[in-house]
Amino acid sequence: VSLSIEQQKLLLQPGQQISSKPDPAFDEQIESALKVPDPDERDGLIATAVFGSEKENLANVMQAIDKISDSTLRAHLTEWLYFHRASAALKDKQFDQAETLTAKVEGHEQRAFLLTEIARGLLNTKDTQTHAQELLDTAITEAKKAGVNIFAARSLLTAAHLYAKIDLSRSIAILQDAINCINRIESPDFAGDDQALEQKPERRGRGGQYGGEYLLRFYMPGLDPESAFREMAKIDFDTSLSQSSALTDKFQRAMSTLALADVCLQAQQQPQEKRKKHQD
Repeated sequence: VSLSIEQQKLLLQPGQQISSKPDPAFDEQIESALKVPDPDERDGLIATAVFGSEKENLANVMQAIDKISDSTLRAHLTEWLYFHRASAALKDKQFDQAETLTAKVEGHEQRAFLLTEIARGLLNTKDTQTHAQELLDTAITEAKKAGVNIFAARSLLTAAHLYAKIDLSRSIAILQDAINCINRIESPDFAGDDQALEQKPERRGRGGQYGGEYLLRFYMPGLDPESAFREMAKIDFDTSLSQSSALTDKFQRAMSTLALADVCLQAQQQPQEKRKKHQD
């Protein structure tokens, strides 16, 4: 029974059938969990149901979370739920809904990322560009409140790139803020975290016994110095070159310089290709 259904089918005698019970509905899971007398075990069952509630009505899921007795776990799940619902709304280009949900997210890193991505989508439409700029400014403020970390730096780098479509001088100023943030991080690594912030609240079993940890992931991709300078160089190469030298980390400065060199080489190849086509 530990094998997958497909593997089990290969081992069954002809004529035998595999019967598998469908997963219980969300409401059924919560109803069953509430019958468990032990509060820690009950909390764990409700949390498990919440993790699989992507298609469930948001209000129903929030009502279930409110029934969790552990206030710390309850806060973590609420944050996780609002973030993931906002991310889902972004994918569906439901920007108003994403903005409403983002307002309920508490973490500065998460809010900065979501606001930046909403602004990215709104910048594509002329009628919403003004609001996109307002959201970018709020995202920058949230990123600075987040302190000195990779996620704040990613949001600032991404905001600098997006602002270049609106106001280049403001974009350069934000890029400087991003560089200052990066320079204050010891050995900045933009790849090691898989672009995801992780929270690990404690999981408790029956009787309050330690049962490991929950793993809550907040996937927040964004630009790193290399990609940011590559994009900025396409708009203002000279300024990007001078700004890259301000990076104190040797690896990040080297990768950013290589990105600038790549943009320069591509710019030189384009006229040659155009001349060849003209000659042909």
